[in-house]
Amino acid sequence: MPVIKTLPLEIGSGTISDGVTSSFHGADVSEYVTVGIDFSFSTAATSGDVYFKIYGCNDSDYDTNDKFNIITYKFDLYNTSQHFAIKCLEFRNLAVSIVNNTNASITYTVNMVGVRLT
Repeated sequence: MPVIKTLPLEIGSGTISDGVTSSFHGADVSEYVTVGIDFSFSTAATSGDVYFKIYGCNDSDYDTNDKFNIITYKFDLYNTSQHFAIKCLEFRNLAVSIVNNTNASITYTVNMVGVRLT
């Protein structure tokens, strides 16, 4: 069975102030076997951590739907990007949020590449 890899798709980006959690960003992953999620951020902060949270869910109303936490990844100020490979056979949608626990604002980008079988 041939495998199709999609082009990178931005599923979220923005700037959030210190001590703030972003709104949810998400994508329909119902046709994918796996997705690759790339998260990166930049900041002028001198202390604190950033948390990147990935959730599975079954509809696209990301702010109010029931979600289950797949992973919460803690970033320090020296580790500002990471790739995550997520199997997505058990849920229809993927949601992410970012928690800024630093002493300055952060600017972030979240991209996704999907893999599906034809």
